[in-house]
Amino acid sequence: MSRISFIKEAGARLFNQMRYAPGGAQFNTAAFNESASQALNTDIAAQPLTAAGLTVKCHGATQTVKVRGVALVQTTQEKIVVPCGNVCGVANVEDQLGVATPTGPESKLRDVKQSDTLLKIARKEYGDVNSCVKILEGNKPMQSNPDNIFPGQKLWIPTACARR
Repeated sequence: MSRISFIKEAGARLFNQMRYAPGGAQFNTAAFNESASQALNTDIAAQPLTAAGLTVKCHGATQTVKVRGVALVQTTQEKIVVPCGNVCGVANVEDQLGVATPTGPESKLRDVKQSDTLLKIARKEYGDVNSCVKILEGNKPMQSNPDNIFPGQKLWIPTACARR
């Protein structure tokens, strides 16, 4: 199990962040957690990624998402976990997703900084700007447009080709 930290204010807006109800009314935390979990599950289901026994649960009070199940290969595991954290309102992802067939070393996780572009990241990680295609491929289907990265986002950098 690993815990990956994210910037909770950055990312896609899949669900409304937890807010206190006006006038001191009781906030329904259970309903929020169910709604947010459903939004994350729907987002993953829309991508061609599968894992046996996959469950994604949001815990709004701790701004944590727990991911459980077994992915067939490492790249599928990576492509399920990171999009769960690249969501506004999520500060941590508890990765309890196993891998049925380990295929080598895990990819490297990299934070996108304010002035980053995929070309800059490719030059730094691989020594070649044309390698931005490897980063896009490593982050599909979450990342399909090279111009759509944002500060605070996390990207997988496939390690098979990256400089160490």
